Amino acid sequence: MTPGSHIQPGPKLAEGMTADIHALDSGRVLKLFKAGRPASSVDREYDISRKVHEAGVAAPAVYDIATVGDRRGIIYERAGGSPMADWQLALPWELVRRARLLARLQANLHAVTVSGLPSQRAELERKIRAAHLTSEPQKETALRLLHGLPDGNILCHGDFHPANVILGRNGPLIIDWADATSGHPLADVARTSLLLRHGSLHSRPGIRRVAIRWIATLFHRFYLRRYLRLTGADASDIEKWHTVIAAARLNEGIIAEEKQLLSIVSAGGSH
Repeated sequence: MTPGSHIQPGPKLAEGMTADIHALDSGRVLKLFKAGRPASSVDREYDISRKVHEAGVAAPAVYDIATVGDRRGIIYERAGGSPMADWQLALPWELVRRARLLARLQANLHAVTVSGLPSQRAELERKIRAAHLTSEPQKETALRLLHGLPDGNILCHGDFHPANVILGRNGPLIIDWADATSGHPLADVARTSLLLRHGSLHSRPGIRRVAIRWIATLFHRFYLRRYLRLTGADASDIEKWHTVIAAARLNEGIIAEEKQLLSIVSAGGSH
């Protein structure tokens, strides 16, 4: 199969904001992007995912780019299993074990460098400037904070959270590498921390929401404690990234998170 070839996708396995996941056969899936997704964006994700897999990270193999009508997609290894996020109410007694596993997986990828990835600093700056809810002074404050923080050349996932870890028979696989960059690992941890504490990943109505928020708080505590122990990082250095990461996250248009993110950005500007 050559890049850009046409295929017939199988049943839809999952649906996300930017793409749907379709079965192809027992060993492959098609991540089919929504209509209108720029070809350059798909090509970029394909290139990043291939480099990450070739670096030996626990990530699915990448096979090809394909088209279905006017939509483009990427053919990946099928990560048989279930997302780590399914622990939230179904298996709460596994909370500690899975939180520590998330920390170990992230610490492991933060021991890797991959050449040719986008710059984390440049990506954060682009997203901060593009966010429409923040004022110009708030953007300038976030950018000033960003440029006062250390840069790096470490592999960073850019959206590392339990829904992007698949627990399969052959071990965990980390998926969705579209936002991977080369940069500072604590910016990556700050993003994970923000999602675990304030993200819409565990948003549910009523008492279910309260229960999940409570479990997520505990999960975050055990995750962060184990990451710090594994890497020797300091929690205060992670906190320094929170305003920057919140300002960048506002560019993603997650309505359920906007109030909390704006609060974090505003508080950061008062220091």
